[in-house]
Amino acid sequence: MFNIGSVLAKGRYVKRDLVRAYWWMAEASSHGYAGAADVLTTLRKVMTTEQIADAQKLTPDSAMTFERRRSATPIFKRRKLE
Repeated sequence: MFNIGSVLAKGRYVKRDLVRAYWWMAEASSHGYAGAADVLTTLRKVMTTEQIADAQKLTPDSAMTFERRRSATPIFKRRKLE
């Protein structure tokens, strides 16, 4: 949970999404991950109240949808078959 929130907050491999990052960090915090509370504090400083409200309305299914960042480097390069 914490790792997914971190990826979303930083915009690594996926489009940066603070709303979903907040949701994942809140989930991690509710499961006892201490570091998530610190990240939530930081996110609250940069997010609007509307964004935080949107994050609190998310469901697990909607929190699982990520948008791949266009400039992300593919993990594997495909070779042309001849």
